[in-house]
Amino acid sequence: TTATGGCDDAAGCDAEPDDVALLQKTFAVKTAQIGADGAAPTPTSTTPPPTGVGSNAHGDLEAFKSALMANTGACVFCVLLFSILRRCYPLMYSNNALKGKAPAIASETFLGWLPATWDAKLEGVIEHTGLDQAML
Repeated sequence: TTATGGCDDAAGCDAEPDDVALLQKTFAVKTAQIGADGAAPTPTSTTPPPTGVGSNAHGDLEAFKSALMANTGACVFCVLLFSILRRCYPLMYSNNALKGKAPAIASETFLGWLPATWDAKLEGVIEHTGLDQAML
C-alpha cells in the first residue's frame, strides 16, 4: 500500500482506494455507535431516532397552549366566515334547502344552520343527498 492510500503493483492489492476509504468510514461509524468499551449506548428515549420527537420538556405546556389558542381561533374564524357567507350567497350555500332537497331547513339567523345540522338524522341525509354525502 502506498502512502496516499492506493496500492502499488508489487503489493498486489485488489481493493480500489475508494473502497478502502468507504470501509474505513464504515468501521469508524460502527465503532462510534458501539462505543470504545464495546457496550451498546443506553437509549435516552423510547422514540425511534428518525422521528426527532423527544419526551415532554420544559416549555412544552406553553407550546401546547399556543397551538390550542391558534387552532381555536382558526375554527371560530371558519364558523363565522361560513355564517356570513351563507347569508350573502344563499344559492351557493343553501341551494338544496331552497329547492326543498335538504333534510332540514336552516333558519335565516346568523347561526341558524347549527340546529339544523345537529338535528339531521342519517336516514334523512341518505334519502336527500345519497350515501356518499351522508358518510362524508
